[in-house]
Amino acid sequence: MQNFRFVRSSDETGQIGSALDKAKAPTRCDRRFVLTGLSGFLAMAMTGKLRSALAAGEPEAAATRIATDTVVYQGRKQQLKAFMARPKPVSGKRPGVVIIHEIRGLNGHFRDLARKLALEGFIAMVPDLTSGQGYAQEGSDEVRDFLQKMTPLEIAAEYQVAIDRLRADPDCSGNIGIIGFAWGGAAAADLAAAPAKPIKAAVLYYSLPTSIELVPKFNAAVQLHYAEQDQHTQPQIDPIEKKLIGYSKIYEQYTYEGAKPNFANESLPKWYNKAAAMLAWDRTIMFLKRQLGG
Repeated sequence: MQNFRFVRSSDETGQIGSALDKAKAPTRCDRRFVLTGLSGFLAMAMTGKLRSALAAGEPEAAATRIATDTVVYQGRKQQLKAFMARPKPVSGKRPGVVIIHEIRGLNGHFRDLARKLALEGFIAMVPDLTSGQGYAQEGSDEVRDFLQKMTPLEIAAEYQVAIDRLRADPDCSGNIGIIGFAWGGAAAADLAAAPAKPIKAAVLYYSLPTSIELVPKFNAAVQLHYAEQDQHTQPQIDPIEKKLIGYSKIYEQYTYEGAKPNFANESLPKWYNKAAAMLAWDRTIMFLKRQLGG
């Protein structure tokens, strides 16, 4: 049975992401826990946050509870499109979450994540930075090449425009979080360190900050999910954590034993690890709700 080994550090209030974590609430120091796959699913069940997982098997029921659309907004240099999802009906002002996709751009996987966020009460936005280029196929080499040519400053600036657009949405409370995957995780880290119009929470999946020197500048609480079999990120995990602890940042950090990079991407069967993905997503939702409200 799949095991999950992760490092967990408390936030300032000592709150923990799941009910099982709460049973072993750490103090300011770090602790190491090992969860078996069964225990991981029990942790999810104990939180009662299985709606997103169940919705995948009940698309008709989910469709009655959320509204989706594609919006056009003014980017830094041209008009861009973004997929959006929100609860239906919206009850009061809701927190917003921007999803930053991987290097192959926006696709159905990230639209599904936006729908899952909407089911949890968030206003979700997935900007498509390549939508102004007229590429015929999602996930093409053209998409990858275009995104690779963007500098970190250009990427962060473009997503800051998207964040401002989401914050101005009439249904949004103004509390904004971001989730970045791989290529998008580095952008999420840059935005977590942005001094102007700061976000409140950033979640990184199998990704590193563009520079470890960004860590002391983090203005947002951060949650980091790493794959044990990711040779790119593993050497940097401990140095990053030392910085987070040394500068008293609010953070959670997890490493999933046996998982490969992109373990949470269901559209990549070679890398996808269902058990790790579901547990990581449950922790993501709990973290965002704690930091953003709702």
